[in-house]
Amino acid sequence: TPFMDQNQDKNTIRNNLWGGIDVTRNNSYINNNIIYGSNSGIRCSGKPRLINNTITNNNSFGIYCNYEAKPIIINSIIY
Repeated sequence: TPFMDQNQDKNTIRNNLWGGIDVTRNNSYINNNIIYGSNSGIRCSGKPRLINNTITNNNSFGIYCNYEAKPIIINSIIY
């Protein structure tokens, strides 16, 4: 799983064991990505901004967040 504390933009992320992206910081931007074939597409804590992402065909969850997380999800396809 790529641990991500800044921004991810215009990537294809696939076939990761735990999650496509693991977001651990507030105010991270995850924009315009295709994420598929992982256990979870995005795992998050904090308050990331998930904008214009396609998250599909992951084993467990499209987006999995801990109980304290408050993600902002805009214009994303989660299937």
